[in-house]
Amino acid sequence: MPVVLTVYFLLPGLRARNTWLLLASLLFYAWGEVGFILLLLVSTLVNFELGKWVERCKAIPRRKKAVAVAVVVNVGFLAFFKYAGLVVASLNVPLKFLGLGPVPVPHIALPIGISFFTFHALSYIIDIYRRKWRAARDPRDVALYIFFFPQLVAGPILRWNAIAPQLEKRFFDRATFAEGVRRFVGGFAKK
Repeated sequence: MPVVLTVYFLLPGLRARNTWLLLASLLFYAWGEVGFILLLLVSTLVNFELGKWVERCKAIPRRKKAVAVAVVVNVGFLAFFKYAGLVVASLNVPLKFLGLGPVPVPHIALPIGISFFTFHALSYIIDIYRRKWRAARDPRDVALYIFFFPQLVAGPILRWNAIAPQLEKRFFDRATFAEGVRRFVGGFAKK
C-alpha cells in the first residue's frame, strides 16, 4: 500500500493515477493466481458491454431483459467455477445406477474472490439499470471498480454510483488522508 500510494502521488493527472491503481490491483490479484487474470478481464469487458446495453434500453421491459442476461452471464460464470464439479459428481450417481458409467469429474480451480468479483459486477449493472449512474465510457473504469485491491477480498461491495464520480474527479485533503493512514495502520496491526 505505501508503494502504491507513493507512485500514485508522483503521477500527474487522474487518468494516469487511475491506470496505476488498476495495474496495482491486477498485480495484487495476480499474486494469488496469475492464470485467471485474462479470464476476469474478459468478464469485465463483457460487463462493460452489458452495462452499455442496459443504459441504451429506454423501455423498462427491455432494460429488465438486459439485466436478466447480465445476471445469467455473471451467475453462470460463478456457478461454473463453484459448482461444475459438484453437478457432475451428483449426476454420476444416477448414471452409475443406470449402468451408463461415470463422467469424469472436472477439477476446476476456483479463482480467488470470484463471488466478490461477480457480485461487484452485478452491482455495476444494477446501478445502471436503476439509473443511479450512467454506464462507464471506458472499460478501464469498470475494471478498476471491480478489481480495486484495497477492498477486493474483504469488501464491502461499494456501489458503482459511489465510486464512478471519484473515477472522474476526486480531491485530496490531508486530514482525510491522515485518517486513512491511521485506519490502514490500525487494520494492519489487527491482522
